[in-house]
Amino acid sequence: EQFIEGKITSIIKERVALIDELSKFEGIRVYPSEANFILVDFQNYNAEIIFSQLLESGVLVKNVSGQHQLLNGCLRITVGSEAENREFIRIISKIITKSQS
Repeated sequence: EQFIEGKITSIIKERVALIDELSKFEGIRVYPSEANFILVDFQNYNAEIIFSQLLESGVLVKNVSGQHQLLNGCLRITVGSEAENREFIRIISKIITKSQS
C-alpha cells in the first residue's frame, strides 16, 4: 500500500512538471489530466511527423490522431519517471526546434 501511494504521488508530481514543460512550447496545447497520461495537441505541427521522429529517437507515445476527428493532431504521452520525462522534453524540444527551421 505504501509503495502504491508513493507511485501515485510520483506520477502526480511528474504529470504537473511534464504539463508545465510542454505548455512552454508555442503551438502546442496540453489538456489538463487526472490520469497517468496527458493529451497533447500539436496544433502548429504535423503530429504524424512528430510521432515518427519520437519513435526514431526511441520514444514511444500513442498516436491518437486517427481515432476521432476531435483528436486530429494529438498524441497521448504517458507520464514517466523524472529522468524519463526530462529526456522526453529534451527530445521533443529538439524535434520542435528542427521543425521550426
